[in-house]
Amino acid sequence: MNIIPCGKNEALKVKVDSFAEALRVEAHRLGTHGMDER
Repeated sequence: MNIIPCGKNEALKVKVDSFAEALRVEAHRLGTHGMDER
């Protein structure tokens, strides 16, 4: 079984969750990948 660093470090988990949410919200604006807001 692999250890997931975020599972052991709550502060890191919060940062990763925050970044993931920001990326999800702004992804449609990044580059010319053809994705829309959905």
